Amino acid sequence: MLVIAGAKIWFVLTSYATQLALPRLFDSPEVFGRYAATLAGVSMLNNVLIVATIQTVSKHVSEREHAARAVARRALGVQLTLGVLLAGALFLAAPALAGFLLDATLAPLLRVAAAVVLFYAVYATFVGLLNGRQRFGVQARLDASFSTLRTLGILGGAALGLGAFGAVAGWAGAGGAGTQQGAHAAAREQRHPTRDAAGPG
Repeated sequence: MLVIAGAKIWFVLTSYATQLALPRLFDSPEVFGRYAATLAGVSMLNNVLIVATIQTVSKHVSEREHAARAVARRALGVQLTLGVLLAGALFLAAPALAGFLLDATLAPLLRVAAAVVLFYAVYATFVGLLNGRQRFGVQARLDASFSTLRTLGILGGAALGLGAFGAVAGWAGAGGAGTQQGAHAAAREQRHPTRDAAGPG
């Protein structure tokens, strides 16, 4: 799955580029620290959610490819519900979490980042669908596009002079745009079910 590996490498490169560029866009190290604390906390939740969702949806779709559309609808409903619950919990718990971290300024950042949790939960469903149907080339392009949007959103929000809030808001906006792209890609593959020419190699 070289195309998938290429997309993962691109994700790593764009992540490093973001980490290198952000300190130059923020006013102080403290602003970067607030952004980093928000990113670390939310990313732990996102990573578990994404991996579990992709693996579960991919498995069910590959085992029941004749019913992939029904499986995808059911999975999307489950993930949307789970995403809303987790995002809502993070939004409501943001002040308490900020207090635990001894920095009240993290509360609005965590609340904005709650949208990221929702978007990633839904996005992972579309990736799992593509993976289960062996559309590896489409999946790789989608992931690479998502990584690019994420980088542009974060850096663009920071460049507006809105500090850590702008960067997190840009991250959330990119998550929404990437999820919309995932929905289009999944719908297109459902309408035109052709095996990816890239194949598993």
